[in-house]
Amino acid sequence: MGWDFNPVILAGCAALATIYFAAYYGTGAHREKQWHFWPRAITFLFADVVLLLALISPLDPLGETRLFSAHMVQHLLLLEVVAPLWVLGLPVPVAQRLLRLPALSRIEKRLRDPRIAWPIGFFTLALWHIPYFYDLALSADGTHALEHLCFLLSAFVFWWPVVSPLASHRMPTVTSVLYLFSRMTANLMLGVVVIALPVGAYAAYAHRVLPLPFGLTPYTDKELGGYLMWLPTLLIDVAAVPLFLVLLLKPAVLPSQTLPEVTNPAAPAAFHG
Repeated sequence: MGWDFNPVILAGCAALATIYFAAYYGTGAHREKQWHFWPRAITFLFADVVLLLALISPLDPLGETRLFSAHMVQHLLLLEVVAPLWVLGLPVPVAQRLLRLPALSRIEKRLRDPRIAWPIGFFTLALWHIPYFYDLALSADGTHALEHLCFLLSAFVFWWPVVSPLASHRMPTVTSVLYLFSRMTANLMLGVVVIALPVGAYAAYAHRVLPLPFGLTPYTDKELGGYLMWLPTLLIDVAAVPLFLVLLLKPAVLPSQTLPEVTNPAAPAAFHG
């Protein structure tokens, strides 16, 4: 249950940070100081650190071999912390330049449709918690890595129309609130299904050593995992409502907008002959 300093994971997280700064400075965006780069950079790097800790800390082996609830905590970190902070941390100029690529722009326009983004986010989560696919994910490092990659990509798609760095690509405020609360309701139903499953539904934990950590029993561990599938999303959604209300009262300025030129009223008017 110790730390696993997997060189692939370490290199992957380092590569993400490197690509992030290379994209920012490589596009010349660092010369546009009005984009407030460093708050976004800190947000992205924090998400990168959370990703690293979720994958190399004792939480990973604990979730793989002992506690279903610990595995749910790991999934929550990927879905509710890393992915949305990646979106929030993306510099506006970099997002604009990337979306100038015709193919990427077409894909983004399609995926930011809430009728597409919402099912991708929820059904990816639901699929990997069907007992067959859940056990498949834990059967080998490759499939487990694939599961995590699916979570990160699907959650990025899910959060993009909510907190996109480009104001013109975000959903209206009321739609965003309904979008998140419908996700919370769906996660609640998924959590209820998980709680209702028999204790031995997930074969990955069939041979775990008892007693379990933290005084949990196999039943309470499964029940706690079910609650973790929806209760944190409820807290996140409720916390997001004041932010959306602020955005509703004070609409974001589109990146393409510029202030009108102010002329000097004391200057003499130009004569055109």
